[in-house]
Amino acid sequence: MTHWFHRNPLKATAPASFNLYGVATTGAAAKACSDMRSARMKLLGLFTDANCNVEIMKTAVDGYFSLLQGFITSLDGTTQENKLRFIQNFKWTDTLQGNAVSAQQDAIFDLVSMEFNVALWHTKHASRLSGKEDVSVDEAKDVHRSLKTAAGIFKHIKDNEVSRLVTAPEKGKDLESRVLDAYIIQCQAEAQEVTIARAIELKHNSGLIAALAYETANFYQKADHTLTTLDPSYTAKWRKYLQLKNSFYLAYAYCYHGQTLLASDKCGEAIRSLQEAEKCEYVGCAATSGWEWPRLSVVKETLCSGCEGGVLLLTGVMGVETLSQDQRFFFLFPLTRNFYSMNHRYRELERSKLPSSLQTSIKVIKC
Repeated sequence: MTHWFHRNPLKATAPASFNLYGVATTGAAAKACSDMRSARMKLLGLFTDANCNVEIMKTAVDGYFSLLQGFITSLDGTTQENKLRFIQNFKWTDTLQGNAVSAQQDAIFDLVSMEFNVALWHTKHASRLSGKEDVSVDEAKDVHRSLKTAAGIFKHIKDNEVSRLVTAPEKGKDLESRVLDAYIIQCQAEAQEVTIARAIELKHNSGLIAALAYETANFYQKADHTLTTLDPSYTAKWRKYLQLKNSFYLAYAYCYHGQTLLASDKCGEAIRSLQEAEKCEYVGCAATSGWEWPRLSVVKETLCSGCEGGVLLLTGVMGVETLSQDQRFFFLFPLTRNFYSMNHRYRELERSKLPSSLQTSIKVIKC
């Protein structure tokens, strides 16, 4: 299983000193403030530490959040606001709007923003694991677990935390409901990609795989539609990714549905299903890298005579008619190397064996 996931950058923040002169008047209070400052810095450092795992992250999150609750939760057990909640100013940037800084003198703002970064870390952790050359079953489970965890954190922020903020999130900011919804749905879709890859590997029923692929395509389409009302200047790249994945999995759905129809001797309907797959085209632009996604289309079907009972295979081309059949197949499905037991008839191609004019056009896709 090899996947490619698009990731928005982490939120950045200014240091929080927690130097509460005139408030922290005892040694124990000063130590608590010092511990908070250290725990916050440690957690921020782990977000960019490639060696950090889920257990280390959980320990650091629990350490900082337990201390931060002392600034949020009422100490006498009443519903009265904790006076320490509004004593420290926090500044955070936005994952979509670059270096634009939002500042609030509210401990819950720091809690929610840090939770957001923890969710993003889980998505990046999943992306790092799934991008390996050979992903084990246990690692695939970790990828799925991390994506579901991230979706749960985003949903918790949306349902329980944002309403507690004194200042409502601005339109298009990370904590705005449409952005959170897009993150939640994307995580659900990517987790389902892992399920589909496992189902393909175990040669599950093609009808089941088609249904999962169709549902995944709908997830990506829903996430894309969630972002339509936001400023395209900072959502365009994200939406291109969502649209690309929608096209891939819609094509997968039609292809596996065609295989189901073929197994039932419904050849005409199977061909029609493949023709629908052919319509799944996508042209996108990766703005930051200055190159365009080539046209994607499924162009023909072949039968793999080496498989018992026959397995429907697809060849594809990404905007270049001069590629060999092997190269076309490799290009069409760069995200799933073992798609349709391709080792029966097709072999993986090394990047160096592709035409030199095309080697740079796949630099963002993990090959």
